[in-house]
Amino acid sequence: MMKLSDTFTSRIVIDKSKADINCVDACMLFLKTLELDPESEKKITELTEVSRILDSSSPSEIDRKRMTFFYSKVVPFMRSIAPGNCYFGRHPEDGNLLGFWEKSLLL
Repeated sequence: MMKLSDTFTSRIVIDKSKADINCVDACMLFLKTLELDPESEKKITELTEVSRILDSSSPSEIDRKRMTFFYSKVVPFMRSIAPGNCYFGRHPEDGNLLGFWEKSLLL
């Protein structure tokens, strides 16, 4: 699996205070902008297909299924491509920011 370059350090994927978009959609939009190795591209295609299937769920189930999908599939993939000096997750000082942050911020 290919890692993102250090240019993605401190990269915001979503600012929940400014955007009315869910985390799954924000991450999928971000992933579509990347040029990665074939293995990573295949995984992004798989994630996109599952995301589309979830959107066809009944309205009462969509939120629960999307959050399960986000934490069980999207977050692990985003972590796997994070630059070596970074983690993927919420910013430690501003929980509205989801992105790639330097591991040193966690200390």
